Amino acid sequence: MKRLRFPAQLLAALLLVALTTTTALAQVAPAPKVAMPSFQDLDADKSGHLTRDEVLAYAKKQSAGQGGFQVKAMDKDGSGSLSPGELRAAGMQALYPFGTVDLKELDTDGDGVVTQREIDDYVRRKHLEAFAKADHDQDGTLHPKDFALYRFSIGPQE
Repeated sequence: MKRLRFPAQLLAALLLVALTTTTALAQVAPAPKVAMPSFQDLDADKSGHLTRDEVLAYAKKQSAGQGGFQVKAMDKDGSGSLSPGELRAAGMQALYPFGTVDLKELDTDGDGVVTQREIDDYVRRKHLEAFAKADHDQDGTLHPKDFALYRFSIGPQE
């Protein structure tokens, strides 16, 4: 009978750990899915290539209506950056694609308040940086091949 007691106790302990872990995991919000636009979505004039203006028009739509915020209210851990979890908690969808965001890059005047304009400027800068990286032949436009190679280089965005 003693032989059965130890395995039964071990089984009960493992079951308790499993149930506790499952409950804890169920309470964590899933990471947001970042819907990356397709080439066709960005190619507003259907010319078969993307211009900076088309990419910037997309960036403007992404950042519109996010609203400003107090840095201290968002940076819960005081790290000087906004983690994906902090962005998710604040509903800052425009910033999701950029992963962890350095607040020095976002709060450009350093006043502790990030305005809508600063969000717009940040998103614009990041899209211009991406455009420059993707424009392999430096002709000022992105062709489908450039777009595909850039997407491949940055990996899945989920």
